Amino acid sequence: MRRLRRQEGRHAAGSVPASGDASSTDEPKERTERITTLSDLADACQLAGMRVAWGPLSGGATRHVRVWVVGATPVGVRADFVGGAWFYVWHTGADEGRSIATADDVTVTVDVIRYVLHRRVM
Repeated sequence: MRRLRRQEGRHAAGSVPASGDASSTDEPKERTERITTLSDLADACQLAGMRVAWGPLSGGATRHVRVWVVGATPVGVRADFVGGAWFYVWHTGADEGRSIATADDVTVTVDVIRYVLHRRVM
């Protein structure tokens, strides 16, 4: 009987959505590129002395990064594929959805994030 109860739980076959399910927000290749793009940004922010944490977006496995310095409210950044190119986009506050820079400009993106965070400290 214990076995039957375990199979009825949330890990039972069929209870986990398939990767092609409508609840998935990304195709597998796009998800991999998004994670790689955000990993590059997270590494660059950490090298610049900022702290980084990963978080899921609501409604899917897509992720964003939260970046902060001591004394400042964190900012959220996600990567979006728009018009055939990857962009870093704000994921918090009034700037939600506004692009920061293309994913090729990691240095510019880090500088913008650092500027915003240091303005919040002052």
